[in-house]
Amino acid sequence: MNALQIVATTTPKYLKEVEDVTINNQPVFAMLRSRGRIETGANGTMLQWPIKLAKPEVQNFGAGVIDYVESDKYRYANLEWGGVYVSDSMTEKERLQNQGDAQILDRYAKIVPDMEESLVEQFGLSFYEDALEPDDLAGIESFMGNGVSVTAADLIAIPDDVYAGMSTAPGSGGAVWSADMSVKPNAALGTDWPSGKGQARYGAWSPKLVNWSSTRWVDSSHATFKDTGERAIRQAIKWCTAAQGQQGRPDLCILSSELYTELVNGVLERQRILAPARRLTEIGFPGGFSIDGVDIIDEYGVPANTGYILNTSKITLHALTSQLFDSKGPDWDPRTASWLFLIYFFGQWQFKSPRWFAKLYNYA
Repeated sequence: MNALQIVATTTPKYLKEVEDVTINNQPVFAMLRSRGRIETGANGTMLQWPIKLAKPEVQNFGAGVIDYVESDKYRYANLEWGGVYVSDSMTEKERLQNQGDAQILDRYAKIVPDMEESLVEQFGLSFYEDALEPDDLAGIESFMGNGVSVTAADLIAIPDDVYAGMSTAPGSGGAVWSADMSVKPNAALGTDWPSGKGQARYGAWSPKLVNWSSTRWVDSSHATFKDTGERAIRQAIKWCTAAQGQQGRPDLCILSSELYTELVNGVLERQRILAPARRLTEIGFPGGFSIDGVDIIDEYGVPANTGYILNTSKITLHALTSQLFDSKGPDWDPRTASWLFLIYFFGQWQFKSPRWFAKLYNYA
């Protein structure tokens, strides 16, 4: 077996170790693995899953006449498979200059770790990205777009995006929601959502976009995350849980580093104690803390001034390959007279429904 064959046969084993390092070094990935939410060997022309947008309506008996209506409230969400890769090319001239198995193995021993580091960094960031093209990895920002009507007094921004082929705008399915509150969470929306009550379809595909800089959390003189963060997080947890019960309860809040520091300082000033983050500690991340049973931690890659409240049981990372990362080559390409080498991921993020998630941001 020559040096190039050795590289081809040993790289997949090395990439399994890379997979373990990737997962073990990032809280979101580690939480997903602990819940069995990383699946390999996926197939199909696209990622498709059924969505329950509403429940069959219960009617009162009136004059003894029964109205029969369609009870199928399911629709299908669809995403194209995406992928990321990193590649290397060694020309035949370079191979001849490095004749000898030891020299070639030494070259790949230097290059493969650099390729792995680059791929892992970009792959980790994909969780927080927006899918701008159909074959991009559709991270959490793919459904966090908002409308423009946000004021300093609004507690939320209005979702206005398209995810997996369906609109995230509240009420886009024609349902109704209560409008009883004298001061609405968002004045322009005109309903009590995500507070209040209404038909399930109204917010069935809508995330909660929490305006943590709102003057209503405390007052206009206290609108930093140090002042508002704890209240905004507690309310977001309630909004995610309302109408969905315990299955809708979040388990993880990921913050940008500056927001995390502000939040910790604010909590310590008011309470002088941080509740331990039990789940994060169990999977090897002892640095966080807990609010209302939701573990809080910061992570590299979260955009500035931003946080996400997650229900990790509603997230799945699918890979089309038998392991998370795979490789091809080195293979001979006669057109370029080069040996080509590729490390890649093909698959997709699946967020079961945007309604299970919330974003924290200073919208106004």
